[in-house]
Amino acid sequence: MRRGPYHLTAAVLGLLLLGSVDGLAGKLDAFEEGVQEGPSRRDRHRDNEWDDGVDSCLTDAVGQFFVEGFGYGLLYGGVASWGRVAPYSGELEGQFPPRDPGSPLIPYARIDVSYQDVESDVEAMDYRVEGGFGPVGVHFDHTHYRESSPDDELDLFRLYGLYRMSFGTMVEVDLGCGALAIDGDGSDTRFSFTVPVLIHPTEWIGVEIRPAWAEHVTDVDIALLLTLGPTSLKAGYRWIENPRESLNGPYAGASVHF
Repeated sequence: MRRGPYHLTAAVLGLLLLGSVDGLAGKLDAFEEGVQEGPSRRDRHRDNEWDDGVDSCLTDAVGQFFVEGFGYGLLYGGVASWGRVAPYSGELEGQFPPRDPGSPLIPYARIDVSYQDVESDVEAMDYRVEGGFGPVGVHFDHTHYRESSPDDELDLFRLYGLYRMSFGTMVEVDLGCGALAIDGDGSDTRFSFTVPVLIHPTEWIGVEIRPAWAEHVTDVDIALLLTLGPTSLKAGYRWIENPRESLNGPYAGASVHF
């Protein structure tokens, strides 16, 4: 059956209307949907093929490294962190240099605040608090995103228990387990894992790398710190991505550590 001009016009208007409705969703909505839905079926199939190949090639080598190398490093790093804040007596006396007051490494308390420019209409404020004693610590982080067009907000909350390891006076490596909470149009909480690496070769300059993973969410934060006493100025770049969307961008901020 032939379709007249009326049917053709209606079809075109319908397509335009559908496109305009889809366009109302902003970057923050797209990111939240990506977290909930995860990768497409094609991406999952490709990832499974890659994972199978990697597992078959590296299982033995990784297992041996984990038991012999990584296990020893875990033990040594925790003992060293404790020794730097509570010096040992006996055979271990004097083996670990004491922590300098106000150092960014294994702090008793630390507060970080930073501003991130994601896009011209998307910005974020990040608030981070850490407290602990030697190898034991707690980390809380809140990132608040604001989008101007469309008007939207998204909050990411992270809470970790930390095992903090010292390797000399310049390097700290942490293992953190906890939760990531996402609050936007809806709310969701999932398990999260982090491995911060802090390298401060001198008293006034340092590099901090803070990767974190949760289901469908990868967060990598790299910062350069300029430190004077118990305060630091920092600048860096943060990648926060899921299989559908990203909230990446540079940031600048400050830190106070005791």
